[in-house]
Amino acid sequence: MCQQSLPEKDNTVPKTDVSLPPLSYTLFRALLSVALIANVAVWMQNVAAAWLMTSLSTSPLMVALIQTAISLPAFFFGIPAGVLADRVDRRKLLLSIYVWMMLASTLLVVVVELDVVGPWSLLCLVFLSGIGSALTLPVLQASISDTVPGASLLPAITLNSIAYNTARALGPALAGLIIAGVGVHAVFVLNLVLLLIVLLVLVFCYTTVARPQPPNAAISAVREGLVYVRNERLLHGYLLRVIAFTGCASSLWAMLPLISKLVVDGEGSYGYLLSSLGFGSVIGGFSLSWLRTRCADLDSLLSLSTILFAVSMLVVAWIPPLPVMYVMLILGGMAWINFTSPINAAFQGGLPAWVMARAIAVFLLSFQVAMAVGGVIWGLVASVFGVTQALSAAAIGMMLSLLLARRYPTPGGQ
Repeated sequence: MCQQSLPEKDNTVPKTDVSLPPLSYTLFRALLSVALIANVAVWMQNVAAAWLMTSLSTSPLMVALIQTAISLPAFFFGIPAGVLADRVDRRKLLLSIYVWMMLASTLLVVVVELDVVGPWSLLCLVFLSGIGSALTLPVLQASISDTVPGASLLPAITLNSIAYNTARALGPALAGLIIAGVGVHAVFVLNLVLLLIVLLVLVFCYTTVARPQPPNAAISAVREGLVYVRNERLLHGYLLRVIAFTGCASSLWAMLPLISKLVVDGEGSYGYLLSSLGFGSVIGGFSLSWLRTRCADLDSLLSLSTILFAVSMLVVAWIPPLPVMYVMLILGGMAWINFTSPINAAFQGGLPAWVMARAIAVFLLSFQVAMAVGGVIWGLVASVFGVTQALSAAAIGMMLSLLLARRYPTPGGQ
């Protein structure tokens, strides 16, 4: 068993300022495996659900609501998940969450196999599964600091981002191949298998560090986390940048299933287009250190990434030839991780341990709510004016968000 072979030193975070590669720590490798496999499963299911919706409804709003159903659970459960992550055994919490996701995914498999799924029932089931994803985000993020010392935290967060975006490339690509070769139902079945593997890794290969229990009650803990973020004005710039960027970027995620119909109109095409974004994110993750050394500060890097994503989205909006579409999506993926990973690391870098998971939950809440609300807004715009016009407006809005950056610069530098 993996758990029995763990060296004792890997069960605690080493108290050292020496920076070792994060993958040298057994617990981090196990946690990274959980995150990678689970995210592949989630992205496969998201692609399958979005593609299924295009066959159930031709409304741009209904297709865009898939993105909202995926992201909205963070609004209700993101901060409570942060409170739980600060108060209970994180391994047991992850086990409970992934069991929930398996149950929701099983129900989705059943209704699809019985051919009784409709647009609204699909949205409800995606929302139920999204609850699990919303709960895992702050728990997994906060658990990184349990598995590596502080000196290795930044590269560990970057590796976690690369793993996430690798899953975002691999999951949609696998989903596209399976949808084209077997059918959408097979994707939902494979999702169940991957979630079972995640549970096995957590049971046999991962332990958590014992932490002192906070004395305050859960409601007080929620209030305490919110008050901390509210009073730490240095964090506000991060949150504003995330909301502005993600709210506009949500248009691309929401409209991409419809774009795939216009460009390719073949089963699996959406998965291939989405995997291009993920592939670009992987490339961007490996080039991030090089790029940071060539930017004056964090704001410069974020602004450059914002411009690149906006340009990519604007080109995609006007339905270029397929090779150009793939190139622009790869560039968009590079811009995505070069924005989200540095701002995530900068936000976490100054957080005290006692409130870390709750503060991360606020950060992720801002991200997911912007995705959810943005999906609804851009879906409505597309329903009235068209997909191209919605994406173009989002690209212009993202460029205008640079003015917000001048008014509220982030406090982070290199």
